[in-house]
Amino acid sequence: AHVRLHQLTRELRDRNDELRQEIDRRERLDGRLSALSAREDEQWDIEGFVGESATMQRIFEEIQLVQGNPMTSVVIQGESGTGKELIARAIHERSGRSERPLIRVNCAAIPRELFESEFFGHVKGAFTGAFKDRTGRFELADGGTILLDEVGEIPLELQSKLLRVLQEGQIERVGEEKTRSVD
Repeated sequence: AHVRLHQLTRELRDRNDELRQEIDRRERLDGRLSALSAREDEQWDIEGFVGESATMQRIFEEIQLVQGNPMTSVVIQGESGTGKELIARAIHERSGRSERPLIRVNCAAIPRELFESEFFGHVKGAFTGAFKDRTGRFELADGGTILLDEVGEIPLELQSKLLRVLQEGQIERVGEEKTRSVD
C-alpha cells in the first residue's frame, strides 16, 4: 500500500508539472495574442475593421467625427452584411457613452402592436397581459447608445414619439402619465 501511495504521489506531481507547463504556455500565447491584437488596433485604428481603401478611410473619419459629440443621432445606411452594426458598435465604444449599454433593437422582429411597449415600456395593467411594469429599450439605453436596426419598420403612428425621444429626450411608458427623461 505504501509503494502504491508513493507511485500515485509521483504521478500526481508529474501531472501537476505538466499542467503548470500548459498554463505557462497558454499565458505566453495569450500575451502574444494580446500584443498582436493591440498592434492590429493601432494599425487599423478601429477595432474590427480592416481596410485601406478610400471608402474605408472615409468611414473611419466619419466615426471619429461623430464619436466626440454625445448628442448626435446617426443614420447608418447600407446593404445587409456591410457592417452597419459594427460601425454603430465602434461609435459607441469610442464615445463617452461606452461605459453605459449599447442596446440593439431589431425593429423588423417586433410585432406591430408591441412597438410602443418595447420602446417606451409599460406599467402594470396598461393592457391585457401587462402583469408587471416593464422598462422600455430607450430607458435601458439611458446614458448609452440605442441601435434601431431596420428602423423603416417602425409604424408611422409611433414616429412622432420617436422624434420626441430624439429631440427632447422624453418618454412616457404605456399606461403612465409621468414623463421620464432619457439620454
